Amino acid sequence: MRLNGWQRIGIVASIIWAISGPLWVYYTASPQQSLVAEEHFGTCLDSKTIDPNVCQTNYEQEIAFARNFLWKVATVVCLMPLLLGWLGTYGIRGVTRWIRVGFRNARKPDEDTP
Repeated sequence: MRLNGWQRIGIVASIIWAISGPLWVYYTASPQQSLVAEEHFGTCLDSKTIDPNVCQTNYEQEIAFARNFLWKVATVVCLMPLLLGWLGTYGIRGVTRWIRVGFRNARKPDEDTP
């Protein structure tokens, strides 16, 4: 199967988005995640009953969890539209061709009769 120009553009755009999209989402949302963790850390330090070492440990665990979770979310958010877009495009294209073939086959018997 040969690819036409639009398919090639779609493949190149998909590859660029698959690489740059998760990076963009991660680095856009990462500062917000850090602010939330810093706020929790500050609140923990403000309470005089909790050991600062426990606050530091909790902060580091929260940052690690947020980063790991954010990579997963960024990947899903960026790759799902690609998957749905390609499947939707070829699904619509296949159904359209199927319907056209049905109309062509319906006309052929009428053309054969004198």
